[in-house]
Amino acid sequence: MEKSGSKRVVITGVSGYLASWVLKYFLESDQNFEIRGTVRDSTNVAKVNPLREAIGADFDCVELVSADITDKKAIDKAVEGCHYVIHTASPVLERAPKDPELLYKPAVEGTQAVLEACRKHKVERLVVTSSLITIVDYDKLEDEDTVTEKDWLESFDPNSPYPESKLRAEKAVWKFLEELPEEEKFDILTLHPGFILGPLLFKNNSVSPNFGAKVMQGKMPGIPDIHLLMVDVRDIAMAHLLAVTSGAKTGRYIVNEDHHPGISIGEIFYEEFGKYGYKPNRKKLKHCLVKLAACCIKDVRPVLKYWGKKVSADHSKSVKELGMKYRTQRETIVDMGYSLIEHGMVKDRTKKKKS
Repeated sequence: MEKSGSKRVVITGVSGYLASWVLKYFLESDQNFEIRGTVRDSTNVAKVNPLREAIGADFDCVELVSADITDKKAIDKAVEGCHYVIHTASPVLERAPKDPELLYKPAVEGTQAVLEACRKHKVERLVVTSSLITIVDYDKLEDEDTVTEKDWLESFDPNSPYPESKLRAEKAVWKFLEELPEEEKFDILTLHPGFILGPLLFKNNSVSPNFGAKVMQGKMPGIPDIHLLMVDVRDIAMAHLLAVTSGAKTGRYIVNEDHHPGISIGEIFYEEFGKYGYKPNRKKLKHCLVKLAACCIKDVRPVLKYWGKKVSADHSKSVKELGMKYRTQRETIVDMGYSLIEHGMVKDRTKKKKS
């Protein structure tokens, strides 16, 4: 039953690392939202229960529906009756697939399915989780350059199809909006986070938590000399809520705290957790070794174009128009570390030390 004066929002891929935080913030909002969330299979207890337990009693207020992102009929049904759509779902693979279409097709077709459903059901506003990789083009950027929402990725690496999958999906968004008759247009905001790190609400084997767990436990061969554009998962999640509630205009929004040396993640882990016996990765990989590895391992090759470049992303638009405030890198990494321990992704050594 619809709440009096409420507006319904649907969040795609609601059980994801980021989307679960988006759900949490929408539930905690004072806007009285009625929330619907999509998952591939709402009857899959093993997938749904961790989210249910993390959210707690408020989860009973969530309408969970089954909808694969490329299933047009299921997406149409999920969007029906909604005022706002938060499209976070997108395929992410730890290793580049042999066939890039395995990424391109679901990314684009899923986005198009959401767009068509929004048009059909006269949605007021669509918020799409894009990425800074559709903005930052390391092949043409110099050290110390700064990008804004006006910049676009133009160079593509066949060894790293994920950036192109995100770019194709975003371009599909703006092409769709441009071709819509004026009377059918609706607000669309694309959010562009850097590398998302920070605490998780439950054990999650997605790319970011796995990366954090490996670095914290010293399971990486080393850290390449690259500067990462980073944002806290809680901050980018809050940006999705603000994209709906702030009245910000249609457009692209960089949501990123700053750039930091990759090695700094291990250093922060060590500063906080070294006393408990953790030995995070804190050594840089040598360029010659990475170059040699790239000859044999195609997933390593994209790292070389990032090597040593410090590229900044201007987040002033998100601060001014969305009202964003950003956590520090240290807070993000420290909170992530304790969260990885809490959820069993990293062995708990803290209790042993305290005793």
